[in-house]
Amino acid sequence: MNETNTFSFYGMFNATGVGIDEIEKEYIISIYPNPAKDYFTINLDNNEKSDLKILDITGKVVYERNFSKEINISTEKFKEGIYFVKVKNNDNIIIRKIIVE
Repeated sequence: MNETNTFSFYGMFNATGVGIDEIEKEYIISIYPNPAKDYFTINLDNNEKSDLKILDITGKVVYERNFSKEINISTEKFKEGIYFVKVKNNDNIIIRKIIVE
């Protein structure tokens, strides 16, 4: 006997905890140009001190620094590839991808 169980859920789903959408409401980060050749800029919409880490594809930290509002980063010492920009501001953490050509 084949029996198919299906159900539908209608309405709003409200999860507790901190999700990506909730973090992103706290502050906005811009990274440009992407892909980057000689440099890239990280810009925050606030002036609070933030911790910055850039990680390579294996998760190794290749650049680390504190900054406020905006920072320009030279790609001179970066190999071509994909990197992750991790910005921590108070209890918020945002991670974005940057490609270095």
